[in-house]
Amino acid sequence: MGSITGRVLSFSRKRYGPRREREAWVDFFGSVPPPYSESSLFKDVFIPWYLYSWSPKPVAMMYSERNRTSQEAIARALVEAASAARYSFHLVQEVRPGQAVLLKDEARGTLAWVLGQPGPRRLVPGEIIFSKVIEVFGLRFMFESGSTVIPENYLEEIRGEGRSPDSEDPELQRIRLYYKILGQILTQKEALPFK
Repeated sequence: MGSITGRVLSFSRKRYGPRREREAWVDFFGSVPPPYSESSLFKDVFIPWYLYSWSPKPVAMMYSERNRTSQEAIARALVEAASAARYSFHLVQEVRPGQAVLLKDEARGTLAWVLGQPGPRRLVPGEIIFSKVIEVFGLRFMFESGSTVIPENYLEEIRGEGRSPDSEDPELQRIRLYYKILGQILTQKEALPFK
């Protein structure tokens, strides 16, 4: 699944150069964006959002339309599922190591078993993952997750933000909340004394 994002990004950069990506960067951050950054801190959420969610017709859907060969059927299914999915906060309910994770989507209030888990560490119930969850051929996967697992003590803030009415795109609102929480987590880690 990871290679499809690389292929779609390569397609975008060949077709549009840096212009389209930079326009998405401005929308991603709002009125006064920071200088464009290639850091993994932003790329793990920004690039998938740009490729699969941004604009009326995401770049990934254009990639899919141009690659209609039978060999690309799985890639097309992944692109379509990722373009339909939106980033959300998912509360880990149950873990079956090496098999699946039961997640509650805090934006939609739905429960679903998801195959695999992001990163090398094992998730535990109560942790929160920021991810797109996609369904392909009847199977659900986490696709393009944020790099940091969020502790359960942020759950009320996540739920409160989800209830606040806002004219902004709900997915972008959740992304901004993820980065706000990420900033709080990183600040707390820096304040810890090292032994």
